[in-house]
Amino acid sequence: MTGGAVGYFAKNVAPLSTGMMAATTLYTLLLGFGFVVFGMYVQHRWLAFWGSTMVMAGSLFLIALLAGWG
Repeated sequence: MTGGAVGYFAKNVAPLSTGMMAATTLYTLLLGFGFVVFGMYVQHRWLAFWGSTMVMAGSLFLIALLAGWG
C-alpha cells in the first residue's frame, strides 16, 4: 500500500467550491460577531477577544476570497 491514509485522502476528496468557502467565512463572521456581543454583554472579555479574533480572520479571508486569492 503506497501513500497511506494521506495519499488516499489526497486523491479521494473533492475540492471546495468558492461558494462553500464564502459560506464558511460568512458563518465564521456571524459567530465572531455573536461572540463579541455576548462577551461584552456578560462581561467575559476572553469571549469578546476570541470573537474579535474570529472577525478579523474571517474578514481577511473574505477579502482574499473576493480578490481571487483563494
